[in-house]
Amino acid sequence: MTVKALFGAGESIKSASSMGKAVRAAERDGISSHGMLYVPTYCEHVKCGKVDGSTNPEVFSGRLSALLVDAKQDLLN
Repeated sequence: MTVKALFGAGESIKSASSMGKAVRAAERDGISSHGMLYVPTYCEHVKCGKVDGSTNPEVFSGRLSALLVDAKQDLLN
């Protein structure tokens, strides 16, 4: 259901599948505020352009306990 909703909102299938896994993990871990409850908000963020659902973020290795992720979002526009 989550993957279909996100894909329908405009996310790539790869991104929607990844978010689907994250939503399931949040539910499993008892963090419902970032699970199914938040899926409509995730979809709205894609639809309104707040989130680019077709981008491929780059993950850079930082330190052992941290990562740097470039989500390819132009914050100046």
